[in-house]
Amino acid sequence: MERVERGHRQTVYGGVAILTLAGLLVKVIGVFYKIPLTYMLGDEGMGYFNAAYTIYAWLYMVSTAGIPVAVSILVSEADARGQAKQVKRIFRLSGGILLALGTVTTAVMLFFSRGIARLLGSPDAHYAIAAIAPTLFFVCLTSLFRGYFQGYRVMTMTAVSQLLEALGKLLLGIAFANWALRLEKPLPVVASYAILGVTVGTAAGTLYLLLRFLFSKKRFRTEDTGVLSYASGRQLAARLLRIAIPVTISASVVSLTGLIDLGMMIRRLVSIGYTRVEATALFGNYTTLVVPMFHLPSVVVTPIATGIIPALSHARARGDTEEATRLTDWAFRLAAIIAVPASLGFAVFARPVLALLYPPASAATAYRLLAYLAPAVYFLCMLTVTNAVLQAAESTVTPMIGMLLGGGVKTLAGYLLMGIPTVGIAGVPAGTVLCYLTAMLFGMVMMGRRTGYYPRLREVLVLPAVSAGLGIGIAGLIYYRFFVGSRFFGSILCVALAAALYFLFSLLFGSVRREDFAAVFARKRKENRG
Repeated sequence: MERVERGHRQTVYGGVAILTLAGLLVKVIGVFYKIPLTYMLGDEGMGYFNAAYTIYAWLYMVSTAGIPVAVSILVSEADARGQAKQVKRIFRLSGGILLALGTVTTAVMLFFSRGIARLLGSPDAHYAIAAIAPTLFFVCLTSLFRGYFQGYRVMTMTAVSQLLEALGKLLLGIAFANWALRLEKPLPVVASYAILGVTVGTAAGTLYLLLRFLFSKKRFRTEDTGVLSYASGRQLAARLLRIAIPVTISASVVSLTGLIDLGMMIRRLVSIGYTRVEATALFGNYTTLVVPMFHLPSVVVTPIATGIIPALSHARARGDTEEATRLTDWAFRLAAIIAVPASLGFAVFARPVLALLYPPASAATAYRLLAYLAPAVYFLCMLTVTNAVLQAAESTVTPMIGMLLGGGVKTLAGYLLMGIPTVGIAGVPAGTVLCYLTAMLFGMVMMGRRTGYYPRLREVLVLPAVSAGLGIGIAGLIYYRFFVGSRFFGSILCVALAAALYFLFSLLFGSVRREDFAAVFARKRKENRG
């Protein structure tokens, strides 16, 4: 087992770096995917597209969020104990669960596509719902292989499969949509052709993982000591589900509230005077332009949270509370360094940033919604780290409760606010802000009670806010004084100036510290030597 350990395992930070790079590339590909589609389909067509994608995103989370995490934990434990037979049992058991889940969810989405579309208030979206249905079968298989490889601490396969999925979505989705337009298909059908690229791209990622599993499983073979830690498959399944269920619920709440938003948004907008076509177009505008921008900063923060979980667990196992506190401080501070300027930047530069990427008419509708949503970027990033600290402390139920509370607040606030004609669709970002604020505050209170640690306001808010306020404020004054209406040069120049000034002020005020990053690389070198 020593040969495998040295030759094929990755350090925590190496794996995080690979997943971060892959995540950023996937997000960039996703943005470039949505831009031409928005030009091709318009806001109404993107409404049909995103109706199907929102349903898929929720079922995707339900199908795959928790079980891969549980598989990776159990495989890693069995590998460390030299239990080769246990790894095989875990793989077969989880594979059976995921195959059944993928088959059922695909069948439900495929055969009930018309009923689901009517239920959500967008009957013509049933073409796109049926086109994306097979994806759920493939993502269940994908999650099985990803959990297996991650259990051996090998992240490269996950990263490559993510890139294959994204590239398939980009290249094939646009090609299929263009073909449908040339055939003069109706707009809902064109949207279904576009979303078919997601299905084919996911199938390509699954095929890659299957081939890597078949041709490289000997490289990950665990030394068999003949010892099993579970008396029966039932006990193994119970442990698998005990880990998976809280993680699944926590991860699926956001997608579920997005699904509720879909059904609620169109109906509530129609109730205050919008036509169904106008309401669908507004939904498509919000979910295409605003939501992807909102989630962009979390692509960088999520690997930070992922990386500190094993490090915190290791420190606590050794009783090194000083090291655990230092790691937690570092994670919160680094997340704040990213989250605070992202929030302020979206609030100030929402219009030029969106106009830089999307059609002017679509950007003119969406920029106010992105500005309203900006505070939630900070709350989400802080919540991500908070939940990671709780999970490292073996408190997996607390994040689930926090997300359920936040999801309830989001749904109630969105429903009430969207029913006010002067508020309308702006009630959706307002509900999202309240959602993540509620979940973050609950999580931090519980984290303090569980671990005794509370983030220092000066480090996670005051210093980054002063630096970002000065840098973005100066750049914003320059933009709105000299470059308003400039779609390219002025926007790029002022956003770059804001970033540069923020970095300089961060160094000046001490919110960015060289030793923070030096400590990461020092730990990585230490792990590599070990």
